[in-house]
Amino acid sequence: GTAQTKGMLPFDHIHLNEPAAEASAWWEKNISGGRRITEAPNRIMYGAVRLMFLASQSSGGSQGSVIEHLGFSVSDIDAKMRELAAINTKVVEPVRDVPGLYKTALIESPWGTRVQLVQDPELLGLHHVQLRLPDPEAAYAWYLDKFGGERTKMKGQIDSVRYAGVPGFTTVYVIAAKGQSVPSQGRAIDHIGWRSIATINDTKAMLEGESVQLTSQP
Repeated sequence: GTAQTKGMLPFDHIHLNEPAAEASAWWEKNISGGRRITEAPNRIMYGAVRLMFLASQSSGGSQGSVIEHLGFSVSDIDAKMRELAAINTKVVEPVRDVPGLYKTALIESPWGTRVQLVQDPELLGLHHVQLRLPDPEAAYAWYLDKFGGERTKMKGQIDSVRYAGVPGFTTVYVIAAKGQSVPSQGRAIDHIGWRSIATINDTKAMLEGESVQLTSQP
């Protein structure tokens, strides 16, 4: 298939519509594994993935949008939830143990970005991005076709596409759940990005050749 010949593009960034200075401080302090980088103001790096804050007012939280939540793995989820409770973080789902998988909980940032915390020692820090779409199979096929990736079952249980193995980049899973959603643009999690390994114009030509709708030009 084309995904194999094209190679895998590394997962590169996540754009949040959250107030840049305030939000970057909250993420750096409260969501384990982030470090501030200096290439641009208010950017937090998780492994090799940038969290970029657009600072614009979001039109709503991530729940109900295509990019439903971000997953972060911590070494001790009970301790992390106690820390978050101490600063009155909104808890959507308290800690529960999913048999054969991991302990998990769901919180929301003060600006409406849903964050699933998981206790997965195999992959600490940024862990996954969960989408919600009417046709998960079509979504997986599209991502594999456009960006490469490896279709897999996380822990043998959860359908996903894994982005891994590109030197200098970190492993991230993209999970598509079935359901109705609205576009993410303008919401708390605005969009996700892959790194162009070829020149941007070559990548643009490749995407246009795959009939990808471009919303902006290089």
